[in-house]
Amino acid sequence: MLEPSGHTTVLFVLGMHRSGTSAVAGTFARLGFHLGEQLLEASPHNQKGYFENTVLVHLHDLFLHGLGYSWNDPRPLPLGWQESDLAKKFQESLQIFLQQSFPKDPWIAVKDPRICRLLPLWLPVIQSLGWRPNAILVRRHPEAISASLQHRDGMEGALADLLYIRYWLEAEASSRGLPRTTLDYDALLEDWEAELQRIIDDFSWQHIYLSRARRGVQEHLDISLRHHRPTKTASTPFTPLTAEIYQALAMPDSPESKIIWSRVTTQMGTLQNQFLLQQIRNISAQSRMHGTIQKTELPTHF
Repeated sequence: MLEPSGHTTVLFVLGMHRSGTSAVAGTFARLGFHLGEQLLEASPHNQKGYFENTVLVHLHDLFLHGLGYSWNDPRPLPLGWQESDLAKKFQESLQIFLQQSFPKDPWIAVKDPRICRLLPLWLPVIQSLGWRPNAILVRRHPEAISASLQHRDGMEGALADLLYIRYWLEAEASSRGLPRTTLDYDALLEDWEAELQRIIDDFSWQHIYLSRARRGVQEHLDISLRHHRPTKTASTPFTPLTAEIYQALAMPDSPESKIIWSRVTTQMGTLQNQFLLQQIRNISAQSRMHGTIQKTELPTHF
């Protein structure tokens, strides 16, 4: 459990959809991190819960739809998106919500895979509030993620891999310079105490006591709910790049990983254009139905 630290820490749980971020966020909730009062309900796909704040998910979706995007659109975000009027409105709404929802919480956790793409909008708001951002990069094998997306959404393997690459390229780049570390999803399930103690040591957190949360964490983490494992039965043109990212996430700030991030970024555009043009057109057409930047209204009351 947690004790007051004298300042507000915001823990960003970053990871691709179906990568284990729900299990991770739920674990930190058991440790005493506050995720807000309005959380998405559990479902057959996440029986323990998603641990995503419904208001934040709604804000994220409104913003992406306003740009003509959706969560499963792998295109790069448009030039100038961070300085758009929509971005400013999003940040205003976000700041109001955070101030209303977490007025005195010293330990806050935020989890929504969309933040992998939208973290650049979050960080100035967190800074303006005087809060301290930390980031956990949730590492799960891309083949397991692809299998889970295919099972839940009927998503093609190539699109699943492309989304994995897009989410991680943007999350890694926007979280550079933050205190951050990697949490391995499979390691968490196999030996949660060792994995969490490593995280605590990496962040030099002095106010977390695992012994006080043992029962809650043990009840939350259920290895039987891990339904998908890496499989070599199928590959896509993007498989080599997903494998490189998975390798880089083991030590995201090492010199070797920086070379990998740069190489994958260079190769990504060419492969995307070669293999997924039709899928991207379809996603773009669907996303445009949700509105434009000028038509999107973001809430200011919660």
